[in-house]
Amino acid sequence: MLRAFSHRVTPLLLSASLGIGCRRDPPPEPAGAVSVPLEASDPDLLTEGNLQVFGLRLPVGSKVRGETSSAASIVVPHPTPRVTEYLERHLRDVAAEPTPGDGKVLVGSPLEAGSAPLRLVVSRTGAGTAILLSVEPPPPDRAISTRVEFASDRPFSAPAKE
Repeated sequence: MLRAFSHRVTPLLLSASLGIGCRRDPPPEPAGAVSVPLEASDPDLLTEGNLQVFGLRLPVGSKVRGETSSAASIVVPHPTPRVTEYLERHLRDVAAEPTPGDGKVLVGSPLEAGSAPLRLVVSRTGAGTAILLSVEPPPPDRAISTRVEFASDRPFSAPAKE
């Protein structure tokens, strides 16, 4: 009798435990949840990552290989055309020139206010795309002058004796 009872109860307990383990409600969304950005809705577009260099937010997966006060070397694990498209969308007043191969040179300012203009050389690598990024020097009218004016015709001669 006990054996017959266990054959009927075991499947019932097994199905009940499987049903409980598989059924989970999704966690509630926090108040003021951020809507999905436009980039995330299109699978061909790269999404913004958390990494930012010289005011430019880089795509997800980007790694900075080296950085100085005016330049950075970055590797992105995505195809060059997609990375170039991403950068063009994230720069203001962008000017682009092609390079040999499928790379480009882009010059523009990041969308964030107050950022200096940048020059980006985008090229294909074996593992994705390399970006060499540098801060553009200020225009000549804002640059410090290094011009020196000499008063005499012979600026390096010894002073005349009186």
